Parts: sequence; structure tokens; C-alpha cells
Amino acid sequence: MTKTSKKRLKKNGRNGAKNGATKRVVQSWVSFPEGRLMKAIAVKLHDNGLRGKALERKFMRLVPYWRSYFSRYISDSAISQRADKGRRYPNENPEHDPHSWQMANFIVRMDKALGLRTMRQLANPPSVN
Repeated sequence: MTKTSKKRLKKNGRNGAKNGATKRVVQSWVSFPEGRLMKAIAVKLHDNGLRGKALERKFMRLVPYWRSYFSRYISDSAISQRADKGRRYPNENPEHDPHSWQMANFIVRMDKALGLRTMRQLANPPSVN
């Protein structure tokens, strides 16, 4: 490590954020099929009237392995934050990905926990040749 990089590390902290603040790490929920399905499930729970901790508990009961899809730690509150702003961008609307939204509706109605294999199968529609 060079002298300059040591100074920068000391000034900006371990993760590159200035003044001791934590650097924000963006975790995309819509860049992979399971993430789009998880976001749709969270929005469906939000549409059904759940908010905050109640929404998070219900979501974690339905998708117990949800954190395994992310490379870094992600907080529980990220679920309710994504649900609240679920249709912020056009590519997150039901018209853009109808399969995920239909599956989310089905999963919320069934009210059963999903395993990793089941989640993968539901998130990836069978291809039509």
C-alpha cells in the first residue's frame, strides 16, 4: 500500500465514505428473476394493507431464504422500503413483467413458505419453443 493510498484510507475510511459515514451499497432487486418476484411479493403484501414490521415478518415467512440472493448484507427494512416504492420505474410495473406479478399474487394467496428450488421455478417461466 502506498503512502498516498494510506492517507486516502485514513481520510475516507475503510469503505471509501467520507467523514466516517457508511458508503451506500445499492442492491438491485430487479436485475434477476427471483429479485423481481420478491419485489412483486413485497408490493402485493403492501397492497393488501401490511406496512413496516408486519410486512417484513410476513415476507420473511413466505421467502425465508431471501437474503441468499444478495452478495452483501441487506437489512430487513429494505423489504418494506421496496414495497412502498414498488412501481417507481416503468420496468417494475406489472405490464413489464406480468409473470412475476401473477406469481406474487399466487404466492401471497397460498400463504406458504417457499424453498430456494421452488422460488427459482416460480421466478423463471418455462420457455416456449
